[in-house]
Amino acid sequence: MTIEVRRLGDNDAQIGAQQFTTSLDNSTGKPKLKFNSDLTLAGAKALVLNISYPGYVPYSRRLDVTAMVFVEVTLTKVSAFNAQSGSFNSLSGISTEGFKVQPADKVTSITIPKSLLPTDTLGIVGELANFDTANPAQAQYFPGNHTDSAGRDVVSVAFDYINLKTDAGKPLSEAVIAGSASGAELVIIERVLPASSCAVLTRLGDADSVRDGFQVPVYSFNSSTGLWDALGQGTLYTAGTPVSAAPTLDCATKSYVLEVAVTGTVFKSQWLNFAFPLAFAQPTSYCATAHVKNIQGDNLAGIHGLVYSQTPGVFSPKYFTTDANGNAQITIQAGQGPEQLAAKLSVVNDGLVTTDFTFSPSCSNPVAQEITVDRARLCQIQGQTLDTSGAVLAGYPVIAESSVKTANTAGLFDFAITDKQGMYWLNVACKREFNVLFFRFNEGYLTVPGINVDAKVEGKEVKDDGQIASLPVTKIAPSLTLISAATYAVNSKALRIQISGSRSNFPIDYTLRVVNAGKVVTTLTGKLTDTSSTGEDTTSWFYTTGDITQTVNLGAGDKFTVEGDLKDVKGTPTQIGFGVQVPVVLLP
Repeated sequence: MTIEVRRLGDNDAQIGAQQFTTSLDNSTGKPKLKFNSDLTLAGAKALVLNISYPGYVPYSRRLDVTAMVFVEVTLTKVSAFNAQSGSFNSLSGISTEGFKVQPADKVTSITIPKSLLPTDTLGIVGELANFDTANPAQAQYFPGNHTDSAGRDVVSVAFDYINLKTDAGKPLSEAVIAGSASGAELVIIERVLPASSCAVLTRLGDADSVRDGFQVPVYSFNSSTGLWDALGQGTLYTAGTPVSAAPTLDCATKSYVLEVAVTGTVFKSQWLNFAFPLAFAQPTSYCATAHVKNIQGDNLAGIHGLVYSQTPGVFSPKYFTTDANGNAQITIQAGQGPEQLAAKLSVVNDGLVTTDFTFSPSCSNPVAQEITVDRARLCQIQGQTLDTSGAVLAGYPVIAESSVKTANTAGLFDFAITDKQGMYWLNVACKREFNVLFFRFNEGYLTVPGINVDAKVEGKEVKDDGQIASLPVTKIAPSLTLISAATYAVNSKALRIQISGSRSNFPIDYTLRVVNAGKVVTTLTGKLTDTSSTGEDTTSWFYTTGDITQTVNLGAGDKFTVEGDLKDVKGTPTQIGFGVQVPVVLLP
């Protein structure tokens, strides 16, 4: 999984970015990722969080810089498919020779001219998912913010995720630009709008009185700013016929399709948004206060959620984050109207929690509306990890495990990866006891037990203010480099020896011998490099592996072992096979 955080300054200029990679925890049978790391926020006015994992729709959210925010993310799977090739006609009569992207549900289709692509392109593969913004379970995947790059609030009627590649594996964001001669060839997008959008279409009406027919704006997502860029407009059709600019929409019996014709630059973004900019002749500020607490009555700080109108198109959805007291002051703009606006409020809490919510024009001191969720109030455990020589252990895994084994708290609660200074931060439930575990390769855990963030300095704590408990520096003995596996495929004669150790031990000099019945069968010498990608700002697993591979005939025998010497980059030697034998597993 890749996690990217972009820091934006004045005028949304990017002032920095950090990227992290980490793995999923599956100890509960339901894959989860719990991740936190220190971020450099100097000068940042907003953050854009992008999370991606192969086979899933990515997550993107624009966040205000606040003292604390917990973002709980749910990713949804997406299926891959192959596009059709041939000649295709659009609703407006445009004929295109090329490829048509249309998954089985046929909600969205994209027709791409062959002339836009490299001449050797034989097909298109990819992923496409469509979402209904009126459905809270689907709206949680809405990327960025409900604001365009011109600063206007927008009301979305539908949005799509698109990830397409040529049969050669080249993303269309690159292939189209390389293959286009003039840039004038048009990509045709046809989107069946959800029935729930009919009310918004009726309420907001034609977006462009100059053009013929009923026009709906289309936006592409800018993952650098978390905002939507205007892409163009589409024309509304029903039963193959254009809808007039002043329609009487038959929301009960008719289906509506939006046709959009755009250039190949549409593939620079993985998201499309079919939305109306919301403007009012006499805008009125409506306000509300959300007070989020748990079932124990604790105020929940840093809770991230969304409010949206019960009547589509009355106001634009708005994200919020609760402060230290569990409160969020939320202001929206709407047309001058009733004394109260009916809304819904949703937060992700290991699933979606949705409740009724109300806005009023009384903004001086709105009454707090309580939202109760079943989750612990979160505190933090922090500390630093060094090796026994005093050197920083950066990228080191640290785990918080609940001490009390119950149905809700057993096992892993959170984990963190130390930063470049060896610092770690663990999110834990306040006033509950946790063990902090430091994983040591092939040696089991080093455990600091009984840490309870409760404003009492006890046990191994050096500080505890009721929100953060600090631990003393933990020193870990350097990990030796070892052979974690050795296999020999009898049929292909492929010998593979897997070397494991901390990243800081690589490159490894090795001299290894395969022995059978006391006789050396073959000798391997060389230098093994850690080839996994880390990058300057990439935090990844502290331990890694590298493979020594060779095609060699070991001859007859069924009890091969490996012996020899490894020397890491620090000059630390490890003898292999002297004491405990390292067997070679025979494969077919």
